[in-house]
Amino acid sequence: MKIVDWAELSKMPAGTFFQGIRPYDTGDLEVLGGVWDGVHLISARPLPVACGSEVLSLTDAQKEAHSIRREGEPIVYQPFGFGRDWGPGDKRRWLVWEQADRERLAGWLLDPVKACAEMNDEPHVLMKVEDLA
Repeated sequence: MKIVDWAELSKMPAGTFFQGIRPYDTGDLEVLGGVWDGVHLISARPLPVACGSEVLSLTDAQKEAHSIRREGEPIVYQPFGFGRDWGPGDKRRWLVWEQADRERLAGWLLDPVKACAEMNDEPHVLMKVEDLA
């Protein structure tokens, strides 16, 4: 994994996996689709997302179809393709998943017990994120 700024992330190819970095937190895993108008990332989240139903603009028919009876009821929704998100910032940083990182994730998904056992034998990697404040 490597930490990049806007100038570097905005030049990466479609299909790059990344996460936004905030102080003390990383954002959801996303897939880069491209850069729109030089200031917005086009990206998609490949993993399901859980949230309260009030976050989504659901029609009455959608609420009925999914048995949502009150605002704030927890729901999970599947990835839904590319959307516009993020943007440049002098201090904003992103964590980019390189090929080896994606292969490691695939191993975790395909054989989690083996992957966790191997993780105990690997050195832990620390990266310093500067100037996030």
